Amino acid sequence: MRLLANLNTYYRLLLLIIGTSTLFFLLYLFLYFYTLKQEKEVYRAASAEYTKEVTSIFQLNSKTHLASIVDVTFWDELVTFLQTKNKTWYKDYIEGEFSTYEVDYIGVFDLERKNISSTSSTKFRTKDFIPKAAFERLHRTKLIRFYKRVPEGLIEVFGATIHPSDDPKKNKYQPSGYFFMARLLDKGFVANLEKISSSNISLVSKDYMTSDARNFINVNLDLKDWQNDTIAKINFERA
Repeated sequence: MRLLANLNTYYRLLLLIIGTSTLFFLLYLFLYFYTLKQEKEVYRAASAEYTKEVTSIFQLNSKTHLASIVDVTFWDELVTFLQTKNKTWYKDYIEGEFSTYEVDYIGVFDLERKNISSTSSTKFRTKDFIPKAAFERLHRTKLIRFYKRVPEGLIEVFGATIHPSDDPKKNKYQPSGYFFMARLLDKGFVANLEKISSSNISLVSKDYMTSDARNFINVNLDLKDWQNDTIAKINFERA
């Protein structure tokens, strides 16, 4: 009888140990999957917030140049320059202010798309890089921004139609000509954007895919040409 009682006590303890172990194992699984789910939610939320942040920063980075080109292209004297082609005026009022635009190229074109005058930085030598069809689109839209590959690298191009000062919205008169600016997306551009966004930034191919590493958040923004086709991407990465 005593042996039977001991066996019953042994099996009871064994069942208790097995039951307790099973309970702790199930609790561990629950906590593991709950933590995994919460981690994914946190990553998803952080990724969405980061995407909004870098998109805004990247758009704002171009807004200064868009504002500059809009401002300079409803100007009576620039309209007159297209008629007179006065090189001295261009040198004093356009080329003389070249550094303030923070670009690598400025060009003034007539309605036949002929370059009247242009100015480039020492690191930009390419000529005739603006597609003819882009002029046609600009003539319709009055303002254009796109990206293009040139021998020096990737450039961001801004274009606007030229109008007199009493036509700031550019809807009263037909354009008198075209004004283009371009800047290289070089190491200086990347370094400045890295500082503003607190990110690691790289220019990558249009087919680039980010890794699934959970230690970093990645955002890829498309860089599109004048036809709205993606030609490259800019990758933002933050730990």
